[in-house]
Amino acid sequence: MYGKSIIAFLYAAFTGFAPLWTGDHRYDAAEGVATAIAVVTAAAVYLVPLAPGAPWTKSVVGFLLAGLNVAAVVILDGVIDVPEWLMIVTAALAAVGIQVAPAESPVTGVAVGVGSDQAVRA
Repeated sequence: MYGKSIIAFLYAAFTGFAPLWTGDHRYDAAEGVATAIAVVTAAAVYLVPLAPGAPWTKSVVGFLLAGLNVAAVVILDGVIDVPEWLMIVTAALAAVGIQVAPAESPVTGVAVGVGSDQAVRA
């Protein structure tokens, strides 16, 4: 079950391609930083295990990095236009999606179901 990782990957892919579909169709500094943070989000959500005592770790990592992404877009660009709004909305949806998606860590034997961060032994 890789639901949280799949959501994080889709978030990174959308964040990476969105600047090419909107605005001036090229990357500026803010969009480059946002894409880098989204890729790190996807990697971190995949790599962080679900610990038996803290099954919410993937959700927290996704939430914090999505929040950092919003801050980067707002601070670096200085202007919030359509591409930035798309990235902000996508970051918010990714944070929620990562939280509600199911996941399982084979190494620790912990799993969480859809819409929950309550641990269940896999």
